[in-house]
Amino acid sequence: MFFFCLVSAVELSSALPARVPPAAIPMDLRVEQTQTLDSTRREQQLQQEMLALKHKQQVQRQILIAEFQRKHEQLSRQHEAQLQEHMKVRTVVLKLKSVRVCRELTNDQH
Repeated sequence: MFFFCLVSAVELSSALPARVPPAAIPMDLRVEQTQTLDSTRREQQLQQEMLALKHKQQVQRQILIAEFQRKHEQLSRQHEAQLQEHMKVRTVVLKLKSVRVCRELTNDQH
């Protein structure tokens, strides 16, 4: 059991780096600040992109609504014209039927 612990200690010590950097070398601690600024800029950029997309979407919605209204008015006019034409044809057909009925009645009396 003692031999096993000794072997483990040797394996751990060989895993350590050969040279440890001295503590006298100054380290740049501004990396986190830079990352924070970058993420803040990125967030602002994303916010601007989102606002631009929302604006574009509103413009497209207004265009679609205007197009829908234009088509609706056009179809309403066409429908009204078709109804007027249908009423004219129906009136003519009813007149012709009444004339035919009158003739038949006249022919039946003679």
